[in-house]
Amino acid sequence: MQDMPPAFPSPPRLRFQAAGPSESWPTAPLAGTPFQSPGFVAAWQRTRGAAMRRAPLLLLAEDADGLAAALPLEIDRRGPFRVVRFPAETHANANGWCLRPGAGAPVLDGASIAAACDAAGIRIDALDLHRMPDTSSLGPGFAIRPAPEERFAISLAGGIETVLARGNAKRKRKKFRSQQRFFEAQGGYVFGDTPAVGRAAALATFFAQKRARFADLSLPNPFADRGIEAFLADLFGAAGIDTRLYTIVSAGSIKAMMGGVVADGVFWGMFSSFADDADADVSPGELLLWHLVEQLSAEGLALLDLGPGEERYKRSWCDRVVPQYDAVLALTTAGRAYVAAARLRGRLVARIKSDARLKGAVQRLRRIWRGD
Repeated sequence: MQDMPPAFPSPPRLRFQAAGPSESWPTAPLAGTPFQSPGFVAAWQRTRGAAMRRAPLLLLAEDADGLAAALPLEIDRRGPFRVVRFPAETHANANGWCLRPGAGAPVLDGASIAAACDAAGIRIDALDLHRMPDTSSLGPGFAIRPAPEERFAISLAGGIETVLARGNAKRKRKKFRSQQRFFEAQGGYVFGDTPAVGRAAALATFFAQKRARFADLSLPNPFADRGIEAFLADLFGAAGIDTRLYTIVSAGSIKAMMGGVVADGVFWGMFSSFADDADADVSPGELLLWHLVEQLSAEGLALLDLGPGEERYKRSWCDRVVPQYDAVLALTTAGRAYVAAARLRGRLVARIKSDARLKGAVQRLRRIWRGD
């Protein structure tokens, strides 16, 4: 969301460290998104990363003043290919360098990365990096393309009244009053951050709601992937990272929820869900969003990041749309084959997303394949 610091005045020394942040994160103070923080990456490595046998990796940049930047990565064996990716897959809203205050992001190219690989004695065929809001550190050799989805966020300065004034204020107020009357007739509702003792049960409800929702849409469920439930349970139960699990509870059940991480004045919303029951037509998710804007702005937070992916409610509430980018770089002959396949897949995904008929056909094929 903020402008990146200037690049290094002279090329830094790059080196790979095979042990990930869970074992030996640098002690130098580095700033980045929470998705590159030691606690977040360690939770990923202990769960999804371990389940998929990913090898944790740090790319470190050192200048005359010492450690200036770090980039948490992992080696993913994809068939015959050894591919470096960011941790957390689609469960990270954004990715990029962790930087020393005042330092710039080092410029990467094939030669510097290959030299770092040789020095560390590791083999990498390609880098496949996703969801980067800033690509100024990617030098020659990287093929950069827009990510399939932009990121949406709400500026919180001025509180709920300022947010409402940006558009559809009358409709939103009317809907909010209607939602309150509805739930008051059901005995009321409670909005708040789930305490530690209740988070396991709340996450279990979230996973159940997501299973039902994706099944109804005939879409693959990213939260059903091996190790993901364990990852979120670990992350939202860990100390040292400001996770929040906000819910709307009525009649003893969770009607809507949003989970995320707070860092540097931003609430990064990682996931959300709602109960597909008789109360769903009241839009409890939008009721939660109203209260969330009130709560976070009262805390003095600057931004509510709702993550990548276009949704109608995001277009209605968000005043910021952040383009993000994916990039690939081949380091070996095998890597060039991987990059060619990745480019083809990227074009195919973009074509499907832009064509309603193709998207429908793909969903029908998925249903047939599963025997639905």
